[in-house]
Amino acid sequence: MLSDLDKKRLARELARMGVPIELRFHAETGHPLNQLLEEEANSVSLNSKGSVRVVKGNGKGPPAKPAITISYRGKDNIHYLALPEGPELLPFLNCLVGLARGVVGITAGWLRDLANLRHEAELLVFVTPSCPHCPVAVDAALKVGTATPLVTVSIVDAEQYPELSGSLNVKSVPACFLDRGLVFFGEITPKELVSAILSRDKPGFQAAELVSLVETGRFEQAAGLLLGEHGTDALHGALENSSLNLRMGLFLAVERALEQDARGLDKAVNRLIDLLHSPDAALRGDVGDILGRIGSPLAVPALIELCGDLNPDVAEIASDALESIERSKE
Repeated sequence: MLSDLDKKRLARELARMGVPIELRFHAETGHPLNQLLEEEANSVSLNSKGSVRVVKGNGKGPPAKPAITISYRGKDNIHYLALPEGPELLPFLNCLVGLARGVVGITAGWLRDLANLRHEAELLVFVTPSCPHCPVAVDAALKVGTATPLVTVSIVDAEQYPELSGSLNVKSVPACFLDRGLVFFGEITPKELVSAILSRDKPGFQAAELVSLVETGRFEQAAGLLLGEHGTDALHGALENSSLNLRMGLFLAVERALEQDARGLDKAVNRLIDLLHSPDAALRGDVGDILGRIGSPLAVPALIELCGDLNPDVAEIASDALESIERSKE
């Protein structure tokens, strides 16, 4: 709960607001945080001297309930699914103050970069009360959220919302997910978050997202990316500078994609063939293996050539891949 110092700061910083901040409380009866979140919201309101008021939420906006939505002058893009107390209280108070003050003077480069944002984004930040690095990640995400309503920010207690954290396979915190794909672990800055958000339409982003999905064990989601519009670029980019461990994960994602659509990765064959000329023998062999799994006849000439590879292991993999393609015709 609020300390005496926090109460004084809250009242001082928000005292001159013309329009009060609303804390919309979205209830979920029976949830362990339901009463605690409501009490926290009421405590902030009580000590704000009218600058903050609590209203009933309708459940729309936050990714789960119970939750508190911070709303100010039509902006309602910040949601709390965690208790803003202890070390997590300061980022919360900074957020309220930031909303009240607005962008007084643009001094940070990332604020100027946000002017180029054209598409909505979502930041999900998973935390736990005992995490020493979580407040830094939370503060960074909230600063981005207070700067633009185009970025929805949700602060989530990973332990109290197991269904939400389980859907993204959260194993450690802080974990900040961009559009529930690319994930950042540990402390991060607003500049880094804005850079990632703005890079979504740039070459290389899909590969980074695929790597993130594979490394966090989200293979079904990775398969969906592979089968999508940018799947070819994602797979080629992820493989190009990959480690052996990453390729093992990519094999699983490829298998899941092929289970969903047996011919869904045929479109990637020509780009994968380019990687058969890599100086890395292990990569050549693994790409040959993937081509065999895909099973497209388009890969046959390149695999025949690979059978003559100077590395005997690579040549054997190419031969096995050709046999696999032949069997798929039966």
